[in-house]
Amino acid sequence: MNGLSTLPLHTSKHIKCLVLASYQGQGLSLIDSYDCVIACDVGVTTATVLGVSPDVIIGDFDSFSLAEAKAMYPSVQIQQYPVDKAKTDLELGIELAVQKGYRHIDVIASERGRMDHYLGMFSLFERYPEVQYAFCERYAYCAVRKRACIALNPNQLISFFCIAGEVEVERSSGLKWPLDGMCLTPLYPSISNRGVDNRILRHNTKRMTNALSKNITKPITQANTKTNDANSITVCVELKRGTLIAVYEHNDNR
Repeated sequence: MNGLSTLPLHTSKHIKCLVLASYQGQGLSLIDSYDCVIACDVGVTTATVLGVSPDVIIGDFDSFSLAEAKAMYPSVQIQQYPVDKAKTDLELGIELAVQKGYRHIDVIASERGRMDHYLGMFSLFERYPEVQYAFCERYAYCAVRKRACIALNPNQLISFFCIAGEVEVERSSGLKWPLDGMCLTPLYPSISNRGVDNRILRHNTKRMTNALSKNITKPITQANTKTNDANSITVCVELKRGTLIAVYEHNDNR
């Protein structure tokens, strides 16, 4: 099992969008389906890795040639912005998805290269509640708003970060150190927790897993990665208020 995020399923159509930025990892495979794909600048190459055609290409094209983008996708809408701007290309792509009315946005981006862009990605989870999931070369980032479940390998590391304000945890399951009743802040996150077999920790586990397991999907994975669903465990977290970002290695195959 890859530790892939489990995201809420939606019943309405035309609400899921995938926003592509730079990605320098191995081949990717989409497990989930999306109504719209937006490539941000060099995210055009990410689309090629995925084998998908973007519906819109957006950015200042300082990292990828505009002429090459037009040649690769002559019929795709392209929105060009000046290099001197107040927002990153990824943020422009997310804003466009929000303007188009998509309520569920997943992101593929890079942990490598510019550290300021990588750190800025965290703020996007807080500023845009539509952003649910980000997939980078080594780690996956899942937004926990109200509730979420995440599939992990037994004993796999997982951390929870609060970007702004305070987050009050209602209950949790599948964690070695439960977060029930805890208040997390940007200064006091939950670092290096571990997923454990739900049969070992029975406190609220069965009730929570049954209630939330209906909302599980696996949107993105690395191509040719071995999975072991039989041994996977499920970590569930439910909040009273606030937003957490769960961070874990998506290719942890212990």
